Amino acid sequence: MSCAVCGSTEDVSKCAACLSVQYCCREHQKEDWKAHKAACRSSSTGAGTSSAGASVRAFGPPASSWAEGLGSAERAEWLVDCYRMRVDDDYVNGGCNLHGLYDPDHTAMTVTLDFAVFCKLALANNVLPDGWDWKVLLSKAGGLLPFAFEKSDAQKKYGRENKFAALMGGRSLRATGTSVWRSDNAIAD
Repeated sequence: MSCAVCGSTEDVSKCAACLSVQYCCREHQKEDWKAHKAACRSSSTGAGTSSAGASVRAFGPPASSWAEGLGSAERAEWLVDCYRMRVDDDYVNGGCNLHGLYDPDHTAMTVTLDFAVFCKLALANNVLPDGWDWKVLLSKAGGLLPFAFEKSDAQKKYGRENKFAALMGGRSLRATGTSVWRSDNAIAD
């Protein structure tokens, strides 16, 4: 295959979200994003589901185990930070999966809608614990969504970020994000 923008066949990489288009550089990914965005999202929506449409979880602790021991406000902030870190990971490693604050045409409304999709997936994939408080989440989200959040921010705020911590009974923003999206665009730790 060749770059969707210039036709180059050297050093091309596939869109990590849909795997259906390739680009030779990040600039061409950004340039083509408006045209590719709808097709990309519609072709990648079936990831992580069985043929019956049910959520698939391969192994490990329950998807909502990240919330154990956290209060309602702490749970809400963790989930918002999980979303923000995933948006950053998708920007850095996800090919042309530019969404949230990294969508070149983002507005407060498009960021809010992107976060709403994340929340809907979290609910559908059983990532939210029983007794989830949506009002607290919305309050936290309003103050945090306008700002980017990357691994160094997670390390400052939570002391570490290692996606494998969840397999050993700990918490990981990236592991939670993988449970929500059913895919992994995180940098290998």
